[in-house]
Amino acid sequence: MKNLEPNNITIPSRTHYLGEVISELPKNCIFSKERVGAGGSTIALTNNKNYVIAVPYIAMIENKVKQHGTDILGVYGFMEKSEIIDYLDSHDTKKIMVTYDSLPKVMKLIAPSEYCLLVDEYHLLFMQYSFRRKAVKGVLDN
Repeated sequence: MKNLEPNNITIPSRTHYLGEVISELPKNCIFSKERVGAGGSTIALTNNKNYVIAVPYIAMIENKVKQHGTDILGVYGFMEKSEIIDYLDSHDTKKIMVTYDSLPKVMKLIAPSEYCLLVDEYHLLFMQYSFRRKAVKGVLDN
């Protein structure tokens, strides 16, 4: 039987970014952002693993794409599947940022076992369920 006890990572009180304490995000975890509210997506975007990062807002994607350039594929709105496939074919390490709404589209085009998934601002899934039911369900299903 798997050990279901939580593994805690202690974050010193003067820490500003997760990257000051860890260099890789643990699998199957939820971060309490009371101490450190920043840095999870940066770790996912700068390490050497394939990542899909699901975020609630287009502005979050646009901000990271401005910071990191063409290394990141931002997927939202009516992006064509061919644009996603072109990115996948042209990058060794894939970093895909998607809105909650666009996650199912990307999941159909990748081999999910080859990627880590970071759901950023996960608390919004519960707060926005009443008016973004389809988007939230798409995240939870994946």
